[in-house]
Amino acid sequence: MVKADHETNIFLSEQKHQNQTNKIILTSDDCLEDYCRLKSRGVIFKNRPAYLSEGLSIEFSDPYGNHFIILEQRNYNED
Repeated sequence: MVKADHETNIFLSEQKHQNQTNKIILTSDDCLEDYCRLKSRGVIFKNRPAYLSEGLSIEFSDPYGNHFIILEQRNYNED
């Protein structure tokens, strides 16, 4: 985990296995807002926002083949 500043977290993973993909995970306070904003600017997403055990996420790639995940972490066990 890299902390660029007090609000930005970037998680970088190293490819250690042949079938492992390299993805950059960007944390978000509002995944849906980021999805709509980026989509309106021409970003092509691999899927629609999806609820996972970690929270709400969406995936896209840039023209250079880098894969990104925007993750809004949620705790579904909180009351």
